[in-house]
Amino acid sequence: MSSRAAKSVVASQYYLSMLFLKYAPKPPLSEFVELFWYYEGYTQPHAKERIMPDGSMQVVINLREDELRIYDTDRPELFEKLSGSIFAGPRSRYEVIDTASQASLIGIHFRPGGVSRFFKPPTSELLDQNLSLECLWGSSGADIRGRILEGATPRERFLTFER
Repeated sequence: MSSRAAKSVVASQYYLSMLFLKYAPKPPLSEFVELFWYYEGYTQPHAKERIMPDGSMQVVINLREDELRIYDTDRPELFEKLSGSIFAGPRSRYEVIDTASQASLIGIHFRPGGVSRFFKPPTSELLDQNLSLECLWGSSGADIRGRILEGATPRERFLTFER
């Protein structure tokens, strides 16, 4: 087997064990939230990756550990530790994330303008921001990760998020 073919087989193995699910919420929530998403088994052969800016806003919850790491784009040896439950505002530039902390995640992808129903700060103040849900939602933001982890299946976790 050629070196190139061997690399392709190895790369394919990383994706075969990954579970990616989407769930569309019911009205009236669907007016504001495009979908809920779930990753399990997301592993990469590299330690970091870039997330390109697309204007979207999301809630991201790490289901494996109560921490997420965002790296400095100019000095990638430096990083910021965040709680495992964050709101990711719209980006004006790429962001560097730690792939190890992406192994098991659940999140909310908001529709354009939909986030204003859930957060007080205007969208302009959320640009290039990663904020803990506790900062935005108080004690319910701090508790949401635990409530979601109580669900035994991805569906149960989606329904908890939807409520």
